[in-house]
Amino acid sequence: MLYLHNGHDLAFTPTLRFRSIDDGRTWQRLDETVPRCAWAHSFADGELFEIDNYGLAVPGSPDETVFYGAWSRPSVPDDVPRREMVRVHFHDLAAFPLKEWLNGNPTMPWWPQWREVYKLDRIDFDRISFRGPFFTSMIALDSSRLMALGYAQHNNGKWITMPFESADRGRTWRQVGTITDLANNQPITNEASLVRLGDGRLFSVLRTEAPLVQSWSNDEGRTWSQPQPLQVIDEPHKPAHVWPVLRLMGNGCLVLAYGRPGKNLLIDPTGTSTAWQSRLDLHAWELQTQEIMGVPESQRLRGVVGKPLDETLDRYHDSGDYLGLVADGPDELLVTYDVQDYLEHWNARPFSGVRMLRVRIQS
Repeated sequence: MLYLHNGHDLAFTPTLRFRSIDDGRTWQRLDETVPRCAWAHSFADGELFEIDNYGLAVPGSPDETVFYGAWSRPSVPDDVPRREMVRVHFHDLAAFPLKEWLNGNPTMPWWPQWREVYKLDRIDFDRISFRGPFFTSMIALDSSRLMALGYAQHNNGKWITMPFESADRGRTWRQVGTITDLANNQPITNEASLVRLGDGRLFSVLRTEAPLVQSWSNDEGRTWSQPQPLQVIDEPHKPAHVWPVLRLMGNGCLVLAYGRPGKNLLIDPTGTSTAWQSRLDLHAWELQTQEIMGVPESQRLRGVVGKPLDETLDRYHDSGDYLGLVADGPDELLVTYDVQDYLEHWNARPFSGVRMLRVRIQS
């Protein structure tokens, strides 16, 4: 499955949803099950759970929000997805008026949900509000429980990252802890990824305003260690800034993808989260490939590597540097990312789309 958000940081832009049954060589578009999928989880029995980006603040329930959710079986050609309301329970999260978010898709497939939750005869922008979290990772804890990480703004204004647990295949969720809390010595965090290590601990890598940080839990997400920056053991590289994605491979390796600046993969061959090394610089690989293919230097993928982010960041005409990471067997990965106005060779026309690479991990 491949999801493409159409737009950078724009609320209510649609998501394109594709399926491939030939290892990513060709793709078929499927009808959307939720308007803008934030995360999807595949159960062991083949059912797929998808949850929307946006949670509605529930009138009269300050500790609850409602999302669109959908359950389907993509491997069944004639399957009809089942869309339902997903309820998420939490503590002391801020709400945002709809007026602050009105950009993007004008057709608003969310209108039926807004009318139902707010009991409206027509859309009344003054009455509709949103409340977090924004989900960025999800795993199965065991055969009956899911855990998801989401970030949201607390009522005091600080952005924090929290684990949520579901025991009914994603239909209801409850907050079970906090990775980063309101203490002054805790960083402001948002996007986060989650895996269970071989020793049973939960492990997360989180985005902050500067370096990526990591944290561990010994009690199924109830409490977490103080977040600390990732350490790379074989070079003076400091992983930053956005969208960390973790995968625990069948061969026992941990893989971490992240970007902006650049596009990077890190490997921990021990699978312990303490031996990050062997960085693959995909941005440099792209530049080398374009040079070999005769693309003039001024027209190659530019990026912001080694340059001030606030001066050279151009996600709209270069790349958003958000990476997707899918394990394909015990030691191979499919890596995806967007490119804008990209030239593959000297005589090519520029295109905007998705690049997909196959990466093999060798000891």
